Amino acid sequence: MLQPRQKYTDDPFEALEILSDDSRGQEDIPQVDSEEDDEFTPQANPRVPSGPNLLDSEDEDAEGGTPRATASAVKRRRLGTPQAVKAIGTPGTPETPSRAASHGFTAPPSTSQRFFSRGVPELARHAGKKDHFTSLFGSGAEDLASIISARDKWSNGPTLPQREKDKYGFGGLGYSFFYTEDQRKQEASKGWNWYYEQGGRQAFEEDQRMETLATADGEKYLPRSSNSDRKFLMGPYGKQRMFNLPVNSHMDIEAGWRPASQACDDGVGNGTANEIRRPGWILNVGCKVQCMDWAPNQGGELQFLAISTFATKKTAAEEAMPVPGLGEPVVAPAFAPSRPSTASIQIWRFSSLPNGKPSMDPEQSPKLQMVICTDWGGVKQFRWCPTLRETRETEQEGFINLGLLAGVWADGRVRVLDVRCPIDPAAAPHYLHVTNVAFEARPPDAICTCVDWISSSDLAVGCANGFVAIWSFVAHLTSRPSKPAFSPVPWYYEPHHETYILSIASSAPSRPHLIMTSSMDGYIRLSSLRAPAADTVLSTRCRLGTTTLAWSDHMQALLAAEESNTIRSYALRRFFSSASVARQNALVLSLATAATHPMFLAGGADGSVLASNPIRKVLNPKSTQYQQYWFKHEWTRHGDKGGNGISRFLEGFKLESAVLLKSQEGSAYATIFEEETGVSAVAWNPNLRCGSWAAAGMGSGLVRVEDLAVG
Repeated sequence: MLQPRQKYTDDPFEALEILSDDSRGQEDIPQVDSEEDDEFTPQANPRVPSGPNLLDSEDEDAEGGTPRATASAVKRRRLGTPQAVKAIGTPGTPETPSRAASHGFTAPPSTSQRFFSRGVPELARHAGKKDHFTSLFGSGAEDLASIISARDKWSNGPTLPQREKDKYGFGGLGYSFFYTEDQRKQEASKGWNWYYEQGGRQAFEEDQRMETLATADGEKYLPRSSNSDRKFLMGPYGKQRMFNLPVNSHMDIEAGWRPASQACDDGVGNGTANEIRRPGWILNVGCKVQCMDWAPNQGGELQFLAISTFATKKTAAEEAMPVPGLGEPVVAPAFAPSRPSTASIQIWRFSSLPNGKPSMDPEQSPKLQMVICTDWGGVKQFRWCPTLRETRETEQEGFINLGLLAGVWADGRVRVLDVRCPIDPAAAPHYLHVTNVAFEARPPDAICTCVDWISSSDLAVGCANGFVAIWSFVAHLTSRPSKPAFSPVPWYYEPHHETYILSIASSAPSRPHLIMTSSMDGYIRLSSLRAPAADTVLSTRCRLGTTTLAWSDHMQALLAAEESNTIRSYALRRFFSSASVARQNALVLSLATAATHPMFLAGGADGSVLASNPIRKVLNPKSTQYQQYWFKHEWTRHGDKGGNGISRFLEGFKLESAVLLKSQEGSAYATIFEEETGVSAVAWNPNLRCGSWAAAGMGSGLVRVEDLAVG
């Protein structure tokens, strides 16, 4: 019978001198104070602890942020050698391994002898709730009280917000607990002194030049297509019907669920309010949706949604126009201004029920209220100023002030518009041509790529050269320079990345001094405006740069999507680590968080929109994470002789448990979907009264708006 070999021919651990032969006993373990260790003693370097420390060889798990032992450390613990499990004691003091140590267990080192590569303690594998909360949100009483209040209020909602809070105060809509009531009152009043008292409003009224266009002239700025009508299937599964929706028109969602005898020929439902089970609408904007955002500070019955579409094919005259400031040809169009072309931002009006009820009014149809027409190229991105605002002066009769709208156009400039919209429900769409604005800027030798608001008067802009520029346009508006070619100088212009910045997000309103950027280099960077060179941290690198960044003030975390279709949460205090909170079935094209609840929406390339509540998984990593699909949109080019294809809506998806771990079996694959199928933009309504309203724009030009509140 063969006997086991006493020594391996090639022992991989022999050179490490951490494993002993089976023939050696415990007495052969060298002591830390032996004469053989004179060259490296604890007294020579008192900051280095004596004996091996298993925690020093741990790295951090990318999934949950918990330490993970390396392969060598796991091997040592499995073998149970005394030297490998020896606890760290006082430097220079020999130790005798305990019985627990001989079985592969070790006591954690004392706090005074632990070393942290990042300056903060590493989150232990079996840390308690207190340590977990402290690591993510800080040890301050205010921070812990705010996140505990958020947990108690919203953790019971798995995916969608509740319309009203229960008798215990749980659920419902509300602002972040990190954004206190005193801060809200101060920003809503003193934060707008520059506009009402220091000449800001007067500057917008005098320098912003707009002219009203006739309907025939204004329609030229809308998306151009030979046939913009959209055909789609909608209704109960297996009993869906075909609908035809003309451009710039709407349809009631409930029309697809009523019997055919109760629906109009054009697909627009004519039921009463009692028949409406899911109040919502389908819009046709004529082209793929580029950007979408709800107007804030609208506490009345009217709500306004701004939509921009992708630039359509240029005419021959537009192609022949030279690029301002550049010669021909343009080698890298993404890094240079584009030729002037027509573009527009559509503003749609929606009505809620009277008497303070937040649900949509099914008897008041949505309407294309106003179209902002420009000649600066396509609209890359725009954002309404989200800062709370109290109205101090009465507006012009028949108009409503929607607020400040900041946008980045294809000519590389960022502009700010003061938008006032007519509210006459019977009037035709109001086409407003903008020829000059009160504030526009562009960094030197670069173009603007993305924008976000820091405060009511400060804009953060990402640039194609990797820099971030921040303008405060108060001084520019109050000084009123006489030179028309004057370009405002940003008070902050620093490099954040090595190349093109794809997206930028501010931590406002609770922490406006922090900004987050993503770039084509694959990193997401968190930086503090107080000391950008010192206070900065990078996330783990992704193979693809992400364009989907969304700040969640309720969780004090950034939500972003990676190339594996996973939505991850980056807490401010542990930005170098992340936690998975949801997973899409395809590449994530759009992401939106809300100002009145912690739920988020994620639109995928497969046409599905996913909803989930990340606060459950972030605060308790062991809890089961749930997600739910709002609807799924499919598009095919076959079956339509007109050439616009046919769409189909699938809905009624049940709640499901999110599978967050990557599969280790089989080969990786990716499905390529039609461009018209994907959900290119999603948005939550930021107003407290209608915070459960959501909108999703598709590549086919259809937009779905619905109240997603539960209860």
